[in-house]
Amino acid sequence: LVSRMHEEWVHTKDNARAVRVGLAETSRVINSAALIMVCVFLAFVLSGDYGAAMAGVGLAAAVALDAFILRTALVPAAMHLLGRANWWLPAGLEKRLPHLAVEPREEAVETVPEGPSSVIHGFIRTADGEPVEGTAVTLLSRGGRQLDRVTSLADGSYIVAVPGPGTYLLAATASGLGSRARHVVVGEGPLVYDVELAEGEVDAVN
Repeated sequence: LVSRMHEEWVHTKDNARAVRVGLAETSRVINSAALIMVCVFLAFVLSGDYGAAMAGVGLAAAVALDAFILRTALVPAAMHLLGRANWWLPAGLEKRLPHLAVEPREEAVETVPEGPSSVIHGFIRTADGEPVEGTAVTLLSRGGRQLDRVTSLADGSYIVAVPGPGTYLLAATASGLGSRARHVVVGEGPLVYDVELAEGEVDAVN
């Protein structure tokens, strides 16, 4: 019971959860074992020997008291009230005692968030070569799901994240300059793709 609680405490550092999980996962084993032992000791009563019968009744009562009152009621209640103090050890003693556990100590693994597999970048310009600021650039999957959406900067530059190689739909829309959409094929590396917008133009997908 307490070993399972300690195992959960090591993983979560949550005493209430450790007590709850330890009791839930071991109480059936404890109660089943206690019932078997109680039945065996009570069978001594049928032996016809007065001494054996008295010993059987005493042992059965002791096991029942230990399993159903002490282990599954008083111990969990006391450990819940004590909180983190259950697992406190003096620093010197903790260093001297050997680490005994079924599982090895878990070492913290530094996780590095994964970035996009690739990118599409370029410039949004007019037919005269002027940069267009504030253009909404949207990357869509072939099924029409939006993958990324950015706004072009003052120099007309943009960059959208791509989850991986494949064919995507890149759409650029600017107020007063219409919109343009194109299918683009992205390989393993970044793709440079410039977009030219004309006033009032709405370009179909190619």
